[in-house]
Amino acid sequence: MPAWPARADWLYSARSFAAAALALLVAFGLDLPRPYWAMATVYIVAQPFAGALRAKALWRLVGTLCGGAFSILVLPNLAGAPPLLLLALALWIGACLAASFYDPTPRAYAFMLSGYTAALICFPIVEQPQAVFDTAVSRMLEIGLGILCAWLMHGVLFPRRGVPRLLAASRAGSPTSPASARTASPGSMIRNASPPSAAASRATARRWSCCSSRPATRRRAAARRSSGRRTCASAPAPCRR
Repeated sequence: MPAWPARADWLYSARSFAAAALALLVAFGLDLPRPYWAMATVYIVAQPFAGALRAKALWRLVGTLCGGAFSILVLPNLAGAPPLLLLALALWIGACLAASFYDPTPRAYAFMLSGYTAALICFPIVEQPQAVFDTAVSRMLEIGLGILCAWLMHGVLFPRRGVPRLLAASRAGSPTSPASARTASPGSMIRNASPPSAAASRATARRWSCCSSRPATRRRAAARRSSGRRTCASAPAPCRR
């Protein structure tokens, strides 16, 4: 059975709702064509901590700007040649998705946004290429408005910093911290200790094998030299030469 939401969860939900309502109200006031994009953006970029929200909001804005700029450049020039327009959009979307898959950083979100923003702008107005500029600018404004409202609520008025909580949790869970050392027994510390890696185990085994077998190897080499000298001394004269 799922646990009942904590107080912090209720506050996070209330902040997100307030930011979404503010974005929708401002979008209606500015008479934007698609106010729901501003409201949806608030919930898309909302994060419990201010740092995570800042990263996601930044790359969402960058991806939207890149996708809008591509739409403005491509659609008016290729509107008279639908196959070329589809080919250009397919290549752009495929390249952006491939870059998002191979980029392990938060920047991958910008690549993904660049791809599907161009599709969301171009496909609905493919028969009205003269409206691409207004559509692209309106989407940029709606996305920017949602990001601004989300950042106002989660990053300015009621910010939550994730670094102090992470440091406190790491100190509390560290085996070398005083609190855990007082509460943990030696047996539990041994059981909870992480095993060494395979590379470290192989290196340790090689070092111990070399150290342990070195005297024996020296003794075997000395025995071979001495036995060789005795054999050669007892051999006939041609062998000694």
